[in-house]
Amino acid sequence: MITLHHCVSVLSFRPLWMLEELGIPYQLRMLPFPPRVLAREYLQENQSSTVPLLRDGDIRNTESATMCYIPPN
Repeated sequence: MITLHHCVSVLSFRPLWMLEELGIPYQLRMLPFPPRVLAREYLQENQSSTVPLLRDGDIRNTESATMCYIPPN
């Protein structure tokens, strides 16, 4: 299952909106902003502590624009 690490008012709103619009099942993990200060345990998930982080199995992506890219068939 896809997991999206998200903070209010940051670029993780892009992939969140996409997942909702496409009806893709996902788990949302809300974080306080900035997570590097207020959610130190997040460093275990993402060493750069940036948000968003999208995980799908072994795949990790921290770039909101590429999370929304759907390659052509």
